[in-house]
Amino acid sequence: MPDELAPHPESSVPFSPEIQKIKDNLVKVYVAIGKDKSKAIEINRELVARQRYLKKEYPDFDQYQALYVLFTAGLPPNNKGADFYTKLDFPGQDSVKLFVEELLKKYQVDNVFKSDNI
Repeated sequence: MPDELAPHPESSVPFSPEIQKIKDNLVKVYVAIGKDKSKAIEINRELVARQRYLKKEYPDFDQYQALYVLFTAGLPPNNKGADFYTKLDFPGQDSVKLFVEELLKKYQVDNVFKSDNI
């Protein structure tokens, strides 16, 4: 998995409350599809494609908390200080929140949160 972010389950730093809401909604997508492996593979491919796109478009991609929603349980620890993850979500149409909202709609998940600025 060289292109994907490595998971950091035991040593992760919690997401901000705003970003945790996005993560919770991504979890709803997986719960909604149940054990449908083909849908899970499809979602994973979409997540990988989105991550690759964001990494390509944003040289400072690793400073955005929302990027880590796609593949980790929390923010990976870093040696750059507490202020390293000061950016929440990507701007405009690149927003991970908007991306997850689209997944919620695509997989017909109830309780879609409203898209407001983080």
